[in-house]
Amino acid sequence: MLIEFIQCQFMKGGQIEFEDSNTETTILSLFDYNSDGYITYAEAVSTTGESLFTNKTGIYAFEEFQYFENVSLENTRTNNMYSGAFNGCTNLTKIKLNDKHTVIGNYAFDNCSSLTKIELPATVTTIRDAVFWNTTNLTTIICRATTPPTLTSSDTGIGTGKIVYVPDESLELYSTAENWSTLYEQGIIKPLSEYVE
Repeated sequence: MLIEFIQCQFMKGGQIEFEDSNTETTILSLFDYNSDGYITYAEAVSTTGESLFTNKTGIYAFEEFQYFENVSLENTRTNNMYSGAFNGCTNLTKIKLNDKHTVIGNYAFDNCSSLTKIELPATVTTIRDAVFWNTTNLTTIICRATTPPTLTSSDTGIGTGKIVYVPDESLELYSTAENWSTLYEQGIIKPLSEYVE
């Protein structure tokens, strides 16, 4: 029932209703393939690629990203440079990933200096290097994975000032998992039941 309620907040006749008008304008300019003035679920699902949102400063709150099921968050490598999926989206404040995402690529949210909250799905298995670098306002990471995702290094950008909320039943697993255990000892890992909006 909760899922249906959340979907209804963004849906009207197959159209995605955007919470933030700035984000809507930016997304329309990128993905309104038939120029009808709105994005449908079909358009969102048919969107594919990597680094489509890099340096798009017109993206603010983007909970609707959950409907872009086929946009990769794996990093793109060009001339030995990594380009993160949302790198440089300096106005992005919050985002929710869908259950199609399993790997969060290098630098995915680097330089998202306004980001305050991100929600990772239960399906995420890997969080690569520098994902949360330069996210100075990020305070809340909700990670719904019951098995701790592999942190490919201890330098993901998760650290002081950030709290990672994980499923209550998995807290002990996170407390002993490689690279997560240090975060747990620093008081950064908390049970999801303690999260308050």
